[in-house]
Amino acid sequence: MALLALVISGCCYAAWAGGPAGRYAAPILLLSAASSGGLVYVPGIYLMIAADVICFLSVWVLAVHLAPKWIVYCGGLQCAKLATHVAACISPDISPGLYEALLDTFFLLMIAAAMFGIWAGRRRAASEAPR
Repeated sequence: MALLALVISGCCYAAWAGGPAGRYAAPILLLSAASSGGLVYVPGIYLMIAADVICFLSVWVLAVHLAPKWIVYCGGLQCAKLATHVAACISPDISPGLYEALLDTFFLLMIAAAMFGIWAGRRRAASEAPR
């Protein structure tokens, strides 16, 4: 339940305070959370991989067209999630607990990078604003 509250609050903060980048990234972060299997049951690894590929491509498009660095960090962490999926496909004897822990860790780091990046950008903009 705490994970769900963190995800919802992080995505709401991104949509509210993140400007255009945050408004576009919030649904992508929600899809990434759902695809990691931590919030809802996802039947089969291939559906999870497909959702994470969609998230990675969406974050990549945002990183190409928008300026904030935190989107690039989220893209790197999404790429790490995809690498975890590939590792699980190559080596099926990976521990399911380790697999889930890696996916959840990368996703939580994505939420943290987005929240910290938005906060730092707002703080920098406030300090540079004329008084």
